[in-house]
Amino acid sequence: MGMLEKKPAQKNGKSLLRHTPGGVEVENQVDRESIIQSVKETATPKKKPAEKTTSIRISVTTRNALNSLVTLGEADTVNTLLDQLITQKLESLRPDQQRTYDIINGVATKRDKD
Repeated sequence: MGMLEKKPAQKNGKSLLRHTPGGVEVENQVDRESIIQSVKETATPKKKPAEKTTSIRISVTTRNALNSLVTLGEADTVNTLLDQLITQKLESLRPDQQRTYDIINGVATKRDKD
């Protein structure tokens, strides 16, 4: 069985390292605390706690349409997109429909908490 031949490293005459009598000198010393503080300031903001999730039955066509709108950048997530669409619909309800919606949604929300 053949072994790979090891070739000696090529030397171009100059050493890439230069040794000085005083050792290594640091030109730009960085303060560790400033780096830590900088990282803390640029940390991502805390997200709100995740809500309990559930599934809904929708057609494949509707699922694809929602995912396509998210891909186009209309929203960050399908959930956000649905929230926007629901808000638009709620804003278009008549006052009597709004009251009925509030009652129905209140009952459903209370049932979910129990």
